[in-house]
Amino acid sequence: EATDYLASSKIESLLNRYSEFIEFPISLYKETTEYKQVPDVEANKDLKEGETPKMKTVPETKQGYERVNFQKPIWLRSPKEVTEEEYQDFYKSAFRASYDEPMKYSHFVLEGQVECKAILYVPGMLPFE
Repeated sequence: EATDYLASSKIESLLNRYSEFIEFPISLYKETTEYKQVPDVEANKDLKEGETPKMKTVPETKQGYERVNFQKPIWLRSPKEVTEEEYQDFYKSAFRASYDEPMKYSHFVLEGQVECKAILYVPGMLPFE
Protein backbone atom coordinates (compact mmCIF):
# COMPACT_ATOMS: atom_id res chain seq x y z
CA GLU A 1 0.00 0.00 0.00
CA ALA A 2 2.72 2.50 0.88
CA THR A 3 4.47 1.95 -2.45
CA ASP A 4 1.41 3.40 -4.23
CA TYR A 5 2.44 6.82 -2.93
CA LEU A 6 5.81 6.62 -4.69
CA ALA A 7 4.18 7.07 -8.09
CA SER A 8 4.06 10.70 -9.19
CA SER A 9 0.62 10.16 -10.71
CA LYS A 10 -0.79 9.17 -7.30
CA ILE A 11 0.80 12.19 -5.63
CA GLU A 12 -0.48 14.47 -8.38
CA SER A 13 -4.05 13.17 -8.03
CA LEU A 14 -3.93 13.71 -4.25
CA LEU A 15 -2.56 17.23 -4.68
CA ASN A 16 -5.22 18.07 -7.27
CA ARG A 17 -7.92 16.81 -4.96
CA TYR A 18 -6.86 18.30 -1.63
CA SER A 19 -4.72 21.36 -2.32
CA GLU A 20 -6.71 23.15 -4.99
CA PHE A 21 -7.34 26.37 -3.04
CA ILE A 22 -4.20 26.70 -0.93
CA GLU A 23 -2.72 30.20 -1.19
CA PHE A 24 0.95 29.28 -1.61
CA PRO A 25 2.11 27.55 -4.81
CA ILE A 26 2.66 23.78 -4.78
CA SER A 27 4.89 22.27 -7.45
CA LEU A 28 5.47 18.62 -8.27
CA TYR A 29 8.66 17.25 -9.81
CA LYS A 30 7.63 15.17 -12.78
CA GLU A 31 8.77 13.83 -16.11
CA THR A 32 6.94 14.94 -19.26
CA THR A 33 7.30 13.74 -22.82
CA GLU A 34 6.84 16.07 -25.78
CA TYR A 35 6.87 14.97 -29.39
CA LYS A 36 8.69 17.11 -31.96
CA GLN A 37 8.81 16.95 -35.73
CA VAL A 38 12.39 16.85 -37.07
CA PRO A 39 13.72 16.19 -40.58
CA ASP A 40 14.48 12.51 -41.24
CA VAL A 41 18.13 12.38 -42.35
CA GLU A 42 18.00 8.85 -43.79
CA ALA A 43 14.78 9.40 -45.73
CA ASN A 44 16.02 12.73 -47.12
CA LYS A 45 19.32 11.44 -48.60
CA ASP A 46 17.92 11.24 -52.12
CA LEU A 47 15.86 14.41 -51.81
CA LYS A 48 15.73 16.54 -54.94
CA GLU A 49 15.88 20.30 -54.79
CA GLY A 50 12.50 21.94 -54.22
CA GLU A 51 10.89 18.90 -52.59
CA THR A 52 9.69 19.13 -49.04
CA PRO A 53 11.83 17.13 -46.61
CA LYS A 54 10.28 14.11 -44.91
CA MET A 55 9.76 14.52 -41.19
CA LYS A 56 9.75 12.09 -38.30
CA THR A 57 8.39 12.38 -34.79
CA VAL A 58 10.94 12.20 -32.00
CA PRO A 59 10.01 11.99 -28.31
CA GLU A 60 11.76 14.47 -26.04
CA THR A 61 11.64 13.82 -22.30
CA LYS A 62 11.93 16.71 -19.87
CA GLN A 63 12.10 16.67 -16.11
CA GLY A 64 11.19 19.57 -13.92
CA TYR A 65 8.78 21.16 -11.50
CA GLU A 66 5.21 21.76 -12.61
CA ARG A 67 2.77 23.84 -10.60
CA VAL A 68 -0.25 21.85 -9.40
CA ASN A 69 -2.56 24.41 -7.78
CA PHE A 70 -3.56 27.42 -9.88
CA GLN A 71 -6.89 28.50 -8.39
CA LYS A 72 -6.65 31.18 -5.70
CA PRO A 73 -9.11 31.16 -2.79
CA ILE A 74 -11.22 34.14 -3.86
CA TRP A 75 -13.45 34.02 -0.76
CA LEU A 76 -10.47 35.34 1.26
CA ARG A 77 -10.33 38.51 -0.84
CA SER A 78 -12.61 41.51 -0.52
CA PRO A 79 -15.79 41.24 -2.65
CA LYS A 80 -14.87 44.60 -4.26
CA GLU A 81 -11.59 43.15 -5.59
CA VAL A 82 -13.07 40.08 -7.32
CA THR A 83 -14.27 40.39 -10.92
CA GLU A 84 -17.31 38.70 -12.47
CA GLU A 85 -15.03 36.48 -14.58
CA GLU A 86 -13.18 35.28 -11.46
CA TYR A 87 -16.49 34.28 -9.86
CA GLN A 88 -17.44 32.31 -13.00
CA ASP A 89 -14.03 30.59 -13.23
CA PHE A 90 -14.08 29.72 -9.54
CA TYR A 91 -17.57 28.20 -9.83
CA LYS A 92 -16.56 26.09 -12.82
CA SER A 93 -13.37 24.80 -11.22
CA ALA A 94 -14.72 24.24 -7.70
CA PHE A 95 -17.88 22.42 -8.74
CA ARG A 96 -16.51 20.95 -11.97
CA ALA A 97 -19.43 22.47 -13.84
CA SER A 98 -17.95 23.40 -17.21
CA TYR A 99 -21.42 23.17 -18.78
CA ASP A 100 -23.20 25.30 -16.17
CA GLU A 101 -23.23 28.96 -15.19
CA PRO A 102 -24.35 30.00 -11.69
CA MET A 103 -27.79 31.62 -11.52
CA LYS A 104 -26.76 33.85 -8.63
CA TYR A 105 -23.95 34.21 -6.13
CA SER A 106 -23.36 36.11 -2.92
CA HIS A 107 -19.90 36.96 -1.60
CA PHE A 108 -20.06 38.10 2.01
CA VAL A 109 -18.00 38.65 5.13
CA LEU A 110 -19.48 38.23 8.61
CA GLU A 111 -17.70 39.93 11.45
CA GLY A 112 -18.40 39.74 15.14
CA GLN A 113 -17.37 37.23 17.78
CA VAL A 114 -16.84 34.78 14.93
CA GLU A 115 -15.45 35.90 11.57
CA CYS A 116 -16.58 34.14 8.41
CA LYS A 117 -15.79 34.74 4.72
CA ALA A 118 -17.84 32.84 2.15
CA ILE A 119 -19.31 32.68 -1.33
CA LEU A 120 -22.74 31.18 -1.82
CA TYR A 121 -23.65 29.97 -5.31
CA VAL A 122 -27.07 29.04 -6.69
CA PRO A 123 -26.54 26.63 -9.62
CA GLY A 124 -28.07 27.45 -12.98
CA MET A 125 -29.45 23.94 -13.52
CA LEU A 126 -30.24 20.83 -11.51
CA PRO A 127 -27.58 18.13 -11.33
CA PHE A 128 -28.06 15.10 -13.59
CA GLU A 129 -27.95 12.61 -10.71
